[in-house]
Amino acid sequence: MRDSLRSINSPCPPVARGLSLTRLQKSKIDQLMGAWEEPEVTKAHEERIPIVAIIQFRQSLSYLNTSRPFSTAFGPASTRAECIHSSEAVYSRLVGVASHLKFDLIALLAIDDNGEVDEEKLKELIRVFRPDREGNLNLLEFAKSIDTVYKELRLLRASVANSSKMDRAFENIINIVFYFLVFLCILAGVGVAPDSVLSPIGAFIVGLGFMIGSASSKYLEGILFILLRRPYDIGDRINISDPLKDTSVTGSPGWIVKDVNLYSTTVIYASTNEEATYSNGSLASSRTINMARSFKAQISCTIRFPVDAPYEKLLIFKKSIEKFILSRPREYCSFIAFRATAVEAHLGYVEYAVYALMRASWQEAPSISQSKADLSSFALELSKKMDLRYRSPPMPVDLTLLNAESKKSLSVDGNEGPNEQRRRSSTFGSMDLNSINAMFNTRR
Repeated sequence: MRDSLRSINSPCPPVARGLSLTRLQKSKIDQLMGAWEEPEVTKAHEERIPIVAIIQFRQSLSYLNTSRPFSTAFGPASTRAECIHSSEAVYSRLVGVASHLKFDLIALLAIDDNGEVDEEKLKELIRVFRPDREGNLNLLEFAKSIDTVYKELRLLRASVANSSKMDRAFENIINIVFYFLVFLCILAGVGVAPDSVLSPIGAFIVGLGFMIGSASSKYLEGILFILLRRPYDIGDRINISDPLKDTSVTGSPGWIVKDVNLYSTTVIYASTNEEATYSNGSLASSRTINMARSFKAQISCTIRFPVDAPYEKLLIFKKSIEKFILSRPREYCSFIAFRATAVEAHLGYVEYAVYALMRASWQEAPSISQSKADLSSFALELSKKMDLRYRSPPMPVDLTLLNAESKKSLSVDGNEGPNEQRRRSSTFGSMDLNSINAMFNTRR
C-alpha cells in the first residue's frame, strides 16, 4: 500500500523517467489537438487624451494631403502610379547588386534611440512586409507591401473627411434644438407664456406627427445606427443580409461603401460596379457584415477521390497540400484541416475539403479568390499526378451484357474498363511535387 502511494505521489513514474518526446511526436500531437487562438481581452481606456496628442494627430493628417506622404527620401506618392514607381526606386537603392532584399536591413527601423529593438515596431514591420522563411523580399512583394500602406492612407483620409461631414450635419441638428429652447426661454423671460405661442400650432403638430411618425422613427433609428454603432467606414466592403438566414460558407458578395451621411449610405457592387443607395433606417434591422473588420479569412476547397483510393495516398496528398500552404507565408497563416465531408459509395467517390487560414481579411476578396483558385488548381494537378482523379460514371448506364469477343474488341480499341483504370498506379515522388510547385511559383 505504501509503495502504491509513493508511486502516485512521485512527480514522474519510474518507467517514464529519462524518456522525452521527439520533435516529430510533438508536432503530431499539435496537429491532432488543432489550432487555438487565445481570446483577446480589450481593456477600457479611461485616460484622457491630452491636447498635445490631438495637435500631433492634426499635423499627421496634414501630411496625408501632401505629394510625399511617406517622406522626402521615398519620393512622390500623390497617386498610386507614383507610389509604385517610387517604391521600385527605393527597392533598387536598398538591394544594390544583390538578387533579393534582406529583411534584416528593414528591421533596422525597429531600433530605438537607446540601441534596443522595439518589439512592437518589429512586429508591425513583419506584418507589413511579410518576408519569406529565409528573410528575403523580392521587388513584387516589396511593392505590394508599400501599395497596401498607400491604400490605407487614402482610405484614412477619406474616412476622416466623411466623419467631419457627419459631425457637421449632427451639429446642425443640435443647433436647431438648442436655438428652439433658447427661443422658449426668451419668451418666458419677457413674460410671454410659451404654451400660448405653441397652442395655436399644436393641432397642426399633432396632425403632422400622425403623417410622418413612421418616417421620423426610421429617420431617428438611422441616425442612431450611424452615430452609435458605426458599422462601416468609407472604402469598407460590406454585405447586407437578413439576420434570420445563414450566410454563404464561401464568402458573402460585397458592396463597397462610397459615401455615408446621417440619412443614407451609397455603395458600389464590387462585381459589376453598380451603384445603389440605402436609407440608414432600413439597414438598422439588417445584418451588416463588414469584411474590412473580418480579419484572417478562412477558405475551403473540395475535391473528389475514387472511393477505392488507398488511404496512404490520401495522407501523401494531405502532406503535399500542407507543404504548398506553408511555403506561402505571405498568403496563408496556417493549414487548418483536411477531412472527408461526404462519402457517396453508390456514386463511387469520397469528397474531401481543404481548409486554410489566410492572412488577408475578406476586404481583399480578389486576392483571396486568386489564392483559392491556385489552391484548387494545385489540388487538381496533384490528384492527376497521383492517379487520384475521380471520373464520374457516364449517364445513362448501359446494362447490356457483352460477350468475350466484344470485351476483347473494347480493350483493343484502347477504352479501359474501370478495373483497368484502378489497376494503373503511378509512383509519386518529390520530383513530381517540385514540378507542380514550379507551375504555381511561375504564376506568382
